[in-house]
Order: sequence, then C-alpha cells, then structure tokens
Amino acid sequence: MNRLSCYMTRMLPVISLALAAIAHGDNRFEAREQQRFELVETTIADIQQAYRSGLLTPEQLVKMYQARIAAFDRAGPHLNGYMYLNPHAADAARELMRKSDNDGVSHESLPLYGVPVILKDNIATAGMPTTAGSIALGESIPSKDAFIAKKLQGAGAIILGKGTLTEFANFFALANPSGYSSQLRFELFEEGGDIARVGYGFNPFDPRPDPRPDVINDGIRLTRRDDGRPALDTGGSSSGPGIAVSANLAAVGVGTETSGSILSPSSANLLVGIKPTVGLVSRTGIVPITADQDTASGRVRPRRSRDDRVPDARQVPQGLHAVPQEGRAERRPDRGTSPAVLDQRLGPERGQRRDSEGDERRDCGAARSGRGRR
Repeated sequence: MNRLSCYMTRMLPVISLALAAIAHGDNRFEAREQQRFELVETTIADIQQAYRSGLLTPEQLVKMYQARIAAFDRAGPHLNGYMYLNPHAADAARELMRKSDNDGVSHESLPLYGVPVILKDNIATAGMPTTAGSIALGESIPSKDAFIAKKLQGAGAIILGKGTLTEFANFFALANPSGYSSQLRFELFEEGGDIARVGYGFNPFDPRPDPRPDVINDGIRLTRRDDGRPALDTGGSSSGPGIAVSANLAAVGVGTETSGSILSPSSANLLVGIKPTVGLVSRTGIVPITADQDTASGRVRPRRSRDDRVPDARQVPQGLHAVPQEGRAERRPDRGTSPAVLDQRLGPERGQRRDSEGDERRDCGAARSGRGRR
C-alpha cells in the first residue's frame, strides 16, 4: 500500500501536466473553430461577424460564392438558379473595400455591407440583361438601375447576378410550370441542351427532372410530366433567387410578388421571406404586372438559433429603405398612411413616379446587345 501511495505521489505532477495540455489543446481547437468561416448555411450575421473579425473580405466571399455557382449551378446538378452572372461582382467588392479603407464606409454604417445578393431577372440592373425570363427581351440591357437595385448597392450589397424566374412572373399562361422560361430554354439550348426538355430551374433538395413518363388529365387540360420539369417544385415566380439562397449560391435573394411569388419559393426551398405591404417598396424599374399587388423583397436562410429566426429577413427591407424609422406610425385614421410618409417610403416623389416608371419600362424593353447565357 505504501509503495502504491508513493507511486501515485510521484505521478501526480505528470498527470496534472497532461490534463493541462489537453485543456490547452481544447481551447486552441475552440479558437480555431471561432476563426473559421463556413459558407454553407451562413447568414448575414455570420458574414458581418467574419468581416468585423478580419477573417474575411468581401472580395474573398464573392469568389467563394462564384466557385459554388460554377460547381452547382453551371455544372454538377445544374440547378439553373442564375440567368446571368455579374462579371464585375469582384470589382464591386474591391471598390467597397477601397471605400472602407479610404472613406470609413463599413458594416457599421451599411446594413448589407459586403452581402452577396441575387436579383430576380425582372428587376432592372444597369449594364446587365433584364429579360423577365422571356426570349422576347433577351437582348434588353437597361441603362439605369431599378430603384431597389440602387438602394441595395447603396446599402453595401454586391449583386452576384440575375436569377431565373417563371416567364413574365407567370402572368401570361394558366399552366406554366414554376421556374420555366423561354430565355433560360434558349440559353441552355445554346449550351447543348435538349430544346424539348430544358428551360427549368431545380429545387436543391431534389434536383432531378420528373421521372414519371405519363400525362396528367385533370379534366381541364393535359399536362405532360416528361418534358424536363423538376421532380420537386421550386415555387414561383421568383424561383431562381429561392434556388440560389437555398443552395448557398447567394446570401440574399431579392424577388417580386404579385400573388405568392415571394412566399411560394421561400416555402418550397425552406427559406424565410417577408412580403412588404404593397406600396412600401418602390417598384420603379421592375417589369410590372399590376400596381394593386406588385411588391418586392428578399428571402434568406433561417437562423440556426431558436430565439429569432428572421432577423436577416428584416435586414433586407432596411437595405431597401422600405420603412424609414421616422414617421413609421404616422397614419390618417380615415385614409391610412399619410401621403408625405408614403412618398418617403416609396422613394421617388409621387409626381415623378409615373414618368420614372415609364422610362424604366422602356429601358427594360430596349434591345442593346448580347444574347444567350453569360
């Protein structure tokens, strides 16, 4: 017994040192974990924290997303979330970093600083095609940004590209499948696709064409299921932004809604989307359907925390300047929101909106140059 006690006494310092080394190793592992950025399932809050800590730059993040787009949207499962990739996204990120270094512009002052965004392809973006998913507008390149595109970039967002959508936001046909567009079909055909089966985006949770060969007869119409349409619905009409955010091909997807086009893709792709009250977000520069129902907003990944799953979704309207803090509750009891506050929320002066929207609509249809997937 004495011999055992003596042995334990001698070994105690060694055991203590070993335990201290293990604990130190655990702390170093935790520190490494805190200093590692995971692109998959990242949120706006994660991105901003990575910027604050110096772990990541906007240019690095853009290139990470571009690598995933090349692997999963243009190759691999060919999700077809993007209609057009912005070739100047990395340049925009570098310019944002330059302003941060020289002018003090940072994530503290910009709610969407360095956040990569995909825009539905019915939202005008200067120098990029805005086709509304139709081959009829395949060469349309607006000369000006839509009001919300300008606001998003002013809030620090970086536009990665334009998202696919159900053609003309699904208002010209009764049985148009979600996510189908003639412009996407044309682009995929030019890349060697079967023209009878291409033109669809695919849900990341099951990116297969519908394998069933038969025809549905619901008593009203015949619908083929072997025409290349997705096995799992993508939702629409803002299908591309929903696909891209769900597949971690963008941090935020901005779409439009007339009747379910923000909520439907959010539900189909397990995202959080907020539909603003009609009139709170400017529609200048968006291919229109009806002024009584059209609106625009974003969808994001839900937070992993159970406490609050939608703060990222609330940051997108901040970037759009949809609801300013001042005058938030100012209402006329008989007629709703006062004209002054409505003007402030919409952006352009009411007296200028008709001409401004008319100019943008002409821009959206102006044929400039270039056709095909870029």
